[in-house]
Amino acid sequence: MIASVLVREGDRVHQGQVAARLADWESRGALADAEAKYQTAVLQMNHALANNDGGEAGVQRVQSDYWKSEVGRAEALLDRTQIRSPMDGVVATPNVENMVGRRLQFGDTFAEVVDTSRAVVDVAIEDDDAGLLAKQAPASIKLNSFPMRTLHGEVAIVSPRSALVWRVRRGSELGDFGEP
Repeated sequence: MIASVLVREGDRVHQGQVAARLADWESRGALADAEAKYQTAVLQMNHALANNDGGEAGVQRVQSDYWKSEVGRAEALLDRTQIRSPMDGVVATPNVENMVGRRLQFGDTFAEVVDTSRAVVDVAIEDDDAGLLAKQAPASIKLNSFPMRTLHGEVAIVSPRSALVWRVRRGSELGDFGEP
């Protein structure tokens, strides 16, 4: 179950950054238990060594080695209760903070992170200007959502055929309705 969400839609995240934490009380309990047993085994080993009891010290050494490996395993399990970003990008899932309290099944998506280092923009060009374009030619574009920024790139494809698609916004839905 998701215990806390540390990101919101539109937040820039880095690879490995913790985006959410799952309920981890069982993992924390297992780690505390393993650490306590490890410390106990180390203390008993040291006590046996102080009493010149090499046999008991050897037994306790094996026990301490075992519990040290259990501490490492418990730490790894506790680390797996954190959901981390798989790459640098921007969180694109709306209302991701509302995921608190939900149970995720194996393979469920928690949030979508979009790689913003590269983007493909599909632009309609007037027929008269289409002859001026060539594949891999430098290109610049301004978007209404970023009126003060000019984005630079290159032409990837010049399609000989295009169709105008009307997009109509209804509430929060965006639908394609084909040619006018």
